[in-house]
Amino acid sequence: MMQDSIKQSQQWFMACLPYAPGMAAALALHVRNMPDYEKQLHVLYLANDILLKRCAAGTIYCHDKSSRLI
Repeated sequence: MMQDSIKQSQQWFMACLPYAPGMAAALALHVRNMPDYEKQLHVLYLANDILLKRCAAGTIYCHDKSSRLI
């Protein structure tokens, strides 16, 4: 169930790619304020899946140590 939810969320984020920086900032703020560790972990899995998919597609450079995600 959780993986289906992550996949659907990932598809939604990918469809809204032009708004990614603002969505990432809002999501980071939201996660920091979540009291539930499992929900935080769910969001981290989602972010990880999105980043790995973007790296695999070659649309972001994955090894740039000077950039910050959050």
